[in-house]
Amino acid sequence: MLTIAEKKKLSVLVVDDFPNMRRTIKNMLHSLGYFKITEAGDGDEAIETLDRMYNSPSRVQFVVLDWNMPRVHGIDVLKFIKNDPRFMLFTSVLMVTAENYAEEIIEAAEDNVDGYIIKPFVAKTLEDKIAKILEKKNNPTKMEKMFREGIVLANKREYATAKAKFEELLAANPNSPRALRELGKICTVEENFPKAEECFRKALEINKDYTKAMENLATLYVKMGKEDEAIKVLEGAVKISPRNGDRLLFIGSLYMKKGKYREIIELYEAAHRLGLSMIRYDLDVILAAANLELKEVARAREIMQNAVGNAVDKEKVKGELTKALDASTISEPDKQELRTTLASL
Repeated sequence: MLTIAEKKKLSVLVVDDFPNMRRTIKNMLHSLGYFKITEAGDGDEAIETLDRMYNSPSRVQFVVLDWNMPRVHGIDVLKFIKNDPRFMLFTSVLMVTAENYAEEIIEAAEDNVDGYIIKPFVAKTLEDKIAKILEKKNNPTKMEKMFREGIVLANKREYATAKAKFEELLAANPNSPRALRELGKICTVEENFPKAEECFRKALEINKDYTKAMENLATLYVKMGKEDEAIKVLEGAVKISPRNGDRLLFIGSLYMKKGKYREIIELYEAAHRLGLSMIRYDLDVILAAANLELKEVARAREIMQNAVGNAVDKEKVKGELTKALDASTISEPDKQELRTTLASL
């Protein structure tokens, strides 16, 4: 457990769109001895707060993050933290979710969430979760230290030094899928595609469910002009984690190029049935385009109306849908009717 002094120093951000839940968590934290607490009412405010406080003495070190929020979802905040070099190794994230959904936990784990807690919970459970996360962060193994050093170097684009660090790690532990993946990413940047493929493939031999390595391998195959191979790899990743929006966009774009319109519809509708976590207008654009190519004009209209209706930037979404409409092969009268529909939204 943390000492009283360590608790007082820890800067915590509580993110939840329900004021009562924020208040409850804040009160729990106070009762546990945490006093540097900031609140955010949605994902946008959370990201703005992280940015604003970055250079302050109260720089956020720990985020208690609600998963299901409108507009900017918890997954987007998590991705922001874990993909930004300023935060990825400094700021820990505890995901708060209402139910023990396997898909939701897999989705968060893919983006390196540090832990999760299921509502409702008591102060003791919250304390245990925070302590476990910070123990792992503050007392890394020798291998973890090497891995973190390699990540920092790669983020600075010091690829030669980062590569040497990951190779050193792999010499000590040849079965580290994370190190193999990072080495593969560097080899991809260096355009050493055979070595990159070898690294990603070996990472997947060690961990067959390593979806991030699958995605890297698919990206590599696209660079190599092997789009059918990329699709095959992505289909495997989608089976493991069917709600990952970025991956659905990736495979959907490839399906469109190959004319696999039915596959797009089946994949996206399955993701929605499983509770796709966020409103993604970019996915709606592809879904509408697939329906247009199948001459399912009424369904395409419904998707367009929902996409614009849910959008924050309606004009941007209308513009993207108009591009998809113009590129479609439906009749000109149908196009004109849908243009009129979009203009009225």
